[in-house]
Amino acid sequence: MGDPFTGIEVGPKTLTVANYGGSGWRWSADYRFDYSRRDNASQLVRVTESNFHASDPNVARTTVRRPPRDFGKIGFASFDPKTLQDQGRRQLVAKDTAGLASCCASSERAIPR
Repeated sequence: MGDPFTGIEVGPKTLTVANYGGSGWRWSADYRFDYSRRDNASQLVRVTESNFHASDPNVARTTVRRPPRDFGKIGFASFDPKTLQDQGRRQLVAKDTAGLASCCASSERAIPR
């Protein structure tokens, strides 16, 4: 496996770290940090993840998540993409489970036994 790091883009009070990898299935993950005057620190503000198959690169699935709504507040110094992915999955599963529970509860009432 190679190094997925593809570069850093720096702008006024912003920093984006880009990663790309894969073989048949390709993926990318970009992490954007902006400087917060209120907290006097750089914080994660956007995660863009994408994947596609090499045989059909025009059909990509892209997900954009925006902390703190999706992950909580994450500073540059404490950022770890592995932990971030686990946090995101837990929250998505929790949201899906809540929706499924309310859906099933109403469906059970509607199905005669």
